[in-house]
Amino acid sequence: MYLLGAGLLEIHHPEGIFIAKNFSSAMLDPMVYNVILGQSQSLDDLKEMQKWIEFAILNLAATKMDKENLNILSEQFEIFQSILNKKDDVNRIVEEENTFYFKAFSVSGNKLLTEIASYIRMFTSETRNKSYKKLIKLKRYDKFVKSREELFEALSKKDEEVFEPLAKAYSIPKDQEGRDEILEGVLKDASTAPYEVVEKAYETALVLARLAVIGSRLAISDVGVAAAACSTAAKGAAMNVYINTKSMKDRAYAEDLNKRTDDLVAQTSEICDKVYSQVKTILIGG
Repeated sequence: MYLLGAGLLEIHHPEGIFIAKNFSSAMLDPMVYNVILGQSQSLDDLKEMQKWIEFAILNLAATKMDKENLNILSEQFEIFQSILNKKDDVNRIVEEENTFYFKAFSVSGNKLLTEIASYIRMFTSETRNKSYKKLIKLKRYDKFVKSREELFEALSKKDEEVFEPLAKAYSIPKDQEGRDEILEGVLKDASTAPYEVVEKAYETALVLARLAVIGSRLAISDVGVAAAACSTAAKGAAMNVYINTKSMKDRAYAEDLNKRTDDLVAQTSEICDKVYSQVKTILIGG
């Protein structure tokens, strides 16, 4: 209801609730949500949602990482790394970390997921600011730095270790001995990351189903938006599984992976559709 009032969502009868046509990140003023999400339970719910949504969108981004996006992300990470050493400026650390994450989110190509993940990260900036100060005080800051370096490395390696080998395999002459075996191996590797996204989307859907029941009514519309995005993420990632299984020679493996993907997408969609309907009923009745 608050998101409707703030102009972030709009109701189209009888279709349902949608992101407003004039939606922009400028509308997502954290000050507004400090009021909306003032209760501690609401913030806890939001942090839990953030964990799962970020995991899913970063996995989706990893499957779409290319040289151009990797270069952009590398430049931003270098800036972030240079700020990490300035422990006395935690505000700047949080600011540059957010910028790095926002750029990583955008690689996913899913605008709705990117907007949701980005403004949830904005909501929790103050909490993370306090957490980082505490890490510095407890002399555990190095672990935080290492975790961010590992995140960037993981995003980078999705491109280096999966998609570059796939491109190289396709460039091998068709009559060269061993080409089929090499191609088969990299196709299986390339299908792993998007399948993991489908798995995480399903796990996220389970969390959203729980939040629809126990989450704060003040932020319930966010759960509905997240459910719609989660379903889309699962279906989008599934396409990247199918594009690889389509070319596999091992049809038993391909068909098994397709079936597991189909089952998870169907379950995720069913859960998310139910959550969306629950939220819609809470917001407008019916």
